[in-house]
Amino acid sequence: VQLTNIGSDPSEKSVCDGGDAAACTDNQPFIVPGTDGRLSMGFAAAAAGGASGLHGDENCGQCYELIFVNDKHPNGDWGGAHPDLVDRRMVVQLTNIGYDVVGQHSFDIQIPGSGVGIFKEGCKRQFRIESDADVGAFDCGNHYGGGGKKGGGAPP
Repeated sequence: VQLTNIGSDPSEKSVCDGGDAAACTDNQPFIVPGTDGRLSMGFAAAAAGGASGLHGDENCGQCYELIFVNDKHPNGDWGGAHPDLVDRRMVVQLTNIGYDVVGQHSFDIQIPGSGVGIFKEGCKRQFRIESDADVGAFDCGNHYGGGGKKGGGAPP
């Protein structure tokens, strides 16, 4: 059994800001048994402020039910779930506030290997990585979307 110190100081700064607090690397979504794949659970970051109704750090730890729909956003031809996900539900616990994400639509579901986003320095600090090239191993060099196939883009 490997024990990990998850920390107990809620005011610890994020690794993205030079601190030691980081998301757990095993925070991956899972299907709830007995639901025929219609319900899953996972972890997410959410946009704070504006039309989202979320206020930031006070929302961390709260859970939300997401319902995947096929609706497009009114300001463009984007959005909507993959047809295989429409009408499925996911309960997510907010473990991070995405201050770089804006809009009422924004929940970033945490999926290991799906992209480190704007905060590449966080991975470097959390995993004691020296170069940007090594950070690319986490998400196959695609920081906004991650590996394009199963098994691609895994931590070194």
